[in-house]
Amino acid sequence: MPKHPLYPIEGLLRLVMPALHKQVFEEDSSLVNFKDDNNELADEDDDVKVERKFVSALPFSQYQNFPLVAKDIRKVYPSVLGPKVANKQISLRVNPGELFGLLGPNGAGKTTLISQLIGMTPPTRGSAWINGFDIKRNLEIVQLMIGVCPQFDILWPELTVEEHLFFYARLKGIDSHEEQERVTRALQEVQLSQERRVMTSELPLGMKRRLSIAISLVSAPKIIFLDEPTTGLDPDTRR
Repeated sequence: MPKHPLYPIEGLLRLVMPALHKQVFEEDSSLVNFKDDNNELADEDDDVKVERKFVSALPFSQYQNFPLVAKDIRKVYPSVLGPKVANKQISLRVNPGELFGLLGPNGAGKTTLISQLIGMTPPTRGSAWINGFDIKRNLEIVQLMIGVCPQFDILWPELTVEEHLFFYARLKGIDSHEEQERVTRALQEVQLSQERRVMTSELPLGMKRRLSIAISLVSAPKIIFLDEPTTGLDPDTRR
């Protein structure tokens, strides 16, 4: 996610020129009432409206009590044929210990939403908080707290199964004394212990998918994002 060109002096601007800081770094206040100027949300289900109302009224001090709070996330892609709205305006919260399933047909915007929540692409408007940390302002902290299994495997053929897990554990800042235990546990959870020293180029598709799931688990994250994690898995493994 790109940073603003003036981000090295953001703290100084906040102290010395707060008005300029607000103009440069904060969202345009004219967008706050966006939903009042269109009918995009008119057909929302009642439970969705209740959730939006809950998030809107939730005090910022309570955001840290939830693994995820998303507020008015909107993603629009520019196009020569006119703006393409990928996510209209999404507000939701996920409770601790909860499994939240995001359902919809191809092209509904599921992967687009996940990409924004994990910091791969910036929201056009709105934001989200992971354990109270803003994905826009505290992305480095957020990415240490999350686990991600993307829609398509991100693996290197030159590395073994075990080496992948060590690599991602170190990216997440896992202490060297805990690395081996975390890696072993992740392998056991996806039943890849016997393949730990096998090169990924030699793995079938189903085992590669299981490795991607193990990668999302290895750092014991606060929240895990799984984008179609069971694609390519046989029914027994899927269960």
